[in-house]
Amino acid sequence: QRAHGSVDLDEALSDSCNCAFGALTLEIGADAMNQAVEDLGLTGSYDINGIKTTPGSFNFDTYNINLAWAGVGQFEDQVNPMSMMVYMGAIAGGGQAASPCLIMGTDADNFNLLEADTARRLQEMMRNNVLTNYGDSNFPGLELHAKSGTAEGARGERPDAWFCGYSGDYAFVVCVENGGYGSSVAGPIANTVLQAIVAQ
Repeated sequence: QRAHGSVDLDEALSDSCNCAFGALTLEIGADAMNQAVEDLGLTGSYDINGIKTTPGSFNFDTYNINLAWAGVGQFEDQVNPMSMMVYMGAIAGGGQAASPCLIMGTDADNFNLLEADTARRLQEMMRNNVLTNYGDSNFPGLELHAKSGTAEGARGERPDAWFCGYSGDYAFVVCVENGGYGSSVAGPIANTVLQAIVAQ
């Protein structure tokens, strides 16, 4: 409460309120969190035209402080950006995800990753992030849905900057290793790429 006051779920996501999501993680518990990240494809590997991506890993330690920290994307969490992009695509697609491929025109296999109601709610929350935090004016002409992230590195290293989301038909993930802080570093990169795509 000291940093953000009393917040609802939308505000907690927009403000990146670690305390709120850490508390929710403790309520949910380690077993359910492990199952959730597996079901969402965040610990799996994707085969992209014969190239296998490195799987992610989460350590939902039963020690409360570590469990809470893992629940907000820190501690020993590792996520492949490709897995995160498939997840963003599923949110954009109302729960339906597309298997990634390198060759344009290749028919991608679609599969269900989220319940439609869950995807719809995440769409609303990610749009709210842009409207209340990142600023629509920083992404002109794009109806952006996004979430930033700042991931701890090794001791003494700058954190990794993440910016994930979608606009229209395009899901994206920007990860700048040792880049600093999420939206301020990775957000402009996402905008530059998306502007180039929609200008074609």
